[in-house]
Amino acid sequence: MRLLPFLAVLLCAPLAAQTPYPVSYKDFAFSNTTSKGSKSLLARVFYPAKTQAPDQPLLTRTGGWPTIMFMHGYQKYGNQYWELAYWAASTGRVIVLADTAPDDLQLQIDDAIAIYPSLVAANKDSKSFLYGAMRTDRMILSGHSTGAAHVFHVLADNPGYIAGISYGPFLGFDLKYTQSVTPKVKVPVLILSGTGEKITPWQQHALGAFNQLTSFEGIKLLYLLGAECNHYNVIAYQLGTTTDKECFDAIHETVGGFVDFIVDQDPQTLEQVCGEASRQRKRWYGTFIDVVEPYEWRTGSLSIGKLARIQVAAKPGQAFHMLAFGNPVALPTTWGILRCDPISIAFLGFQPVPTSGHQVLPMLIPNLPGLKGLPFVFQVLAPGRNGDRLGNAMLFPIDK
Repeated sequence: MRLLPFLAVLLCAPLAAQTPYPVSYKDFAFSNTTSKGSKSLLARVFYPAKTQAPDQPLLTRTGGWPTIMFMHGYQKYGNQYWELAYWAASTGRVIVLADTAPDDLQLQIDDAIAIYPSLVAANKDSKSFLYGAMRTDRMILSGHSTGAAHVFHVLADNPGYIAGISYGPFLGFDLKYTQSVTPKVKVPVLILSGTGEKITPWQQHALGAFNQLTSFEGIKLLYLLGAECNHYNVIAYQLGTTTDKECFDAIHETVGGFVDFIVDQDPQTLEQVCGEASRQRKRWYGTFIDVVEPYEWRTGSLSIGKLARIQVAAKPGQAFHMLAFGNPVALPTTWGILRCDPISIAFLGFQPVPTSGHQVLPMLIPNLPGLKGLPFVFQVLAPGRNGDRLGNAMLFPIDK
């Protein structure tokens, strides 16, 4: 039956039309090379294509496209998540929608572990349709509802996923379903929910999962939308209201920033995840942040006489800002690697990081023509998981 897929293509066409890549999809039955899970790992894969229609040739990209593996909710199939799939493929990502285990919880976990080596193998096989299509070296695991809880189960026994994205996780009726596995997760995690969530109320489930993640690496975040946003419109909106679309869009601008951050490893992309831009979206309610070491990025102009804004994600406490002239150095210290050259280092002062974990430091660039083109390194010393730590370095020339 191809009628329903084609109908969904037509329904989703307005979304795809707003974005740069035509979308196609193809159904796969990956061989399971592990001892657990389904013998055949069924999945529908959406990808950027040359033409928008089913089963079209892939649009090639050197190094492959950022790749997301997705686990559906209870009594669902991955191929039902059309809006998520079209968002991912039309914005330049490959998304693998697992189509197994609609109501077998352990099987879904086993299949998500088993499909990882199968995708890696397909990406390396010159005879495979997916040859070279995916960034399997930095593959992200995601899921919705029970699938979102299974993100933590899989990452606790991680076959190689580099991060997790959890939409409205269901922690069980007793809130203990992930209790034994979340402390074992050792990758960055983004959790998404709304205060209008009725099926998995956010304070018990999303925030509960966030608090249970005690061994994460890099950063963990809970991005929370307001009362209009619920278990369904954080991941779907078709045939819904304008509000449903606003909830979906706000969530996926955040997800897109997180995917970019994980794949590119560039703290500048955190602006779309937990920076000022992410907080100005419609329906935003709040963001919870925790880090192992602080992250720093910049917004605003670096022109002379203009205002730049240095933003920091850190644990609450005092942040100590500094800058230096010239290129970054690498000097080991008690607090990590100092990137500011100590010969020309200058201190911008202390600034408190609030309980939100997000700090903004306005910085006026002096109106001095002699500064044009000169490089400066910025770095922050701020609280992390194990006390004060030096964050990443930012090298910026004064542009004009």
